[in-house]
Order: sequence, then structure tokens, then C-alpha cells
Amino acid sequence: METGDIVIFSSGFGHVAMAFDERFVFHANETSNFHLVAAADKKGHLFEQGGKVFRPPWEKMGEAVTANYKAELQENAKAIGRSAKYGIYRAVRLFLGDSTYGPNAAARLQKYRDRMRAGSAKTVSKITCAEAVILSYQLTFLEHGGPCFIKLDAAHAMPSTLEKWLRANWGDPISG
Repeated sequence: METGDIVIFSSGFGHVAMAFDERFVFHANETSNFHLVAAADKKGHLFEQGGKVFRPPWEKMGEAVTANYKAELQENAKAIGRSAKYGIYRAVRLFLGDSTYGPNAAARLQKYRDRMRAGSAKTVSKITCAEAVILSYQLTFLEHGGPCFIKLDAAHAMPSTLEKWLRANWGDPISG
């Protein structure tokens, strides 16, 4: 795995994680907040086993630009992780909204971007696993757009919704 790879697990309601680098992944669940965990446990079992790994279309951007984006993606994930708590209400809300990226999603994203730029300790307070990963990408590519901006309403995108979007826009998973 490499920085930015998105891992989607389809069992149950599904689960989403993002590779921080080749050694760690970021994810959130009902027992813990958005945090780093080792990509492999002490027995060598890889985090992504049983999941589908989607790699961003980095090749469309060039090596130097990609390195900068990966670093920014890591910084945005860490900023979210400092304040975000997993929210059961957020998980329930997934069923109540539309995952189409529109004016409400854009306004919410800008609010988070403004908080980060102002140096606020809180980027977002409550989050789901898919939302955390999508927001990490959106905050990184908000001003740049391009093939890595995930055009979904992060607050209403389930893991299966994200998987469909990734397949349509990034292609088939590289494993899983």
C-alpha cells in the first residue's frame, strides 16, 4: 500500500480506511475515532486483507506534484484525526441524505477548510469512516479539483457509495 490508497470492506454496512503510508492506515469506527493503526499486525496480517484497495490516479499528475499532494493528504488526515470523533448519529444520517455533491456539501466543505486555515483545533467534530476519508481528499483537492477530488457529499456517502464512485472514476481496485 502507498499513501492515499483507499481500502473498502464490503461486509455488513461496510468500512473504509486510507493508507497514510506503507506502514500505517487511517480509519474510524464506532469504538475509536479517526486514528492511525499499523498496516500489519505483529503476526504480519495486513490491514487490507479482505478489502478492496483503490489507488488514486496519481499518474495523471506527475511525480513532483504527486509527492506534494500525498504530503498534504497526510496533513489533512492528521488535522481531521485531531478533532474528529466517530459519531453514531452521523452513521444513521447516512441513510437520510443524498450523497450527490451539491451546494450543501460544498458549503460544509468550505466551512471545514476555513476552520483549518484559521488554525482552529477543530476541523470537524463528528465523523464516519467513509466521511473521514472523503474529507481528507476533498480538503486536499478542493482548490485543485482534478481526478482525485471525490465528488460526493461526504456526510451522506456510505462505503458502498464511495466504492461505486471510485470504480466509475478511478477504475477497478488494484487488489481485493
